[in-house]
Amino acid sequence: MPERYLDSEVCPGIPFAERSMWINIVTMLWTFNIRATNGVDPNTGLPFKYGDSDASFCGDFSNAPFSFPVIFEPRSLRRAEVARREWAELEKNITVLMPGNA
Repeated sequence: MPERYLDSEVCPGIPFAERSMWINIVTMLWTFNIRATNGVDPNTGLPFKYGDSDASFCGDFSNAPFSFPVIFEPRSLRRAEVARREWAELEKNITVLMPGNA
């Protein structure tokens, strides 16, 4: 391991992880219209209330929203086909890179 990483407290993979997350988020936004539903909150039986207060999130070490109902609709047939084709290509590559995980 190069010496420059031995004394560093910063993970050298962070830039790669951030770029990967960015690509995935942008791809989802390009592919889908994402909208709220009129779903029912299973805890209350009332229509689900979306919120951005701290009460809408869970976790101690990392913060994530509680589950909430949402609809993903393809923006177009063309975009849905691109997403399907890319997914199939990724699945083919994962079987090559990680044969036991197929």
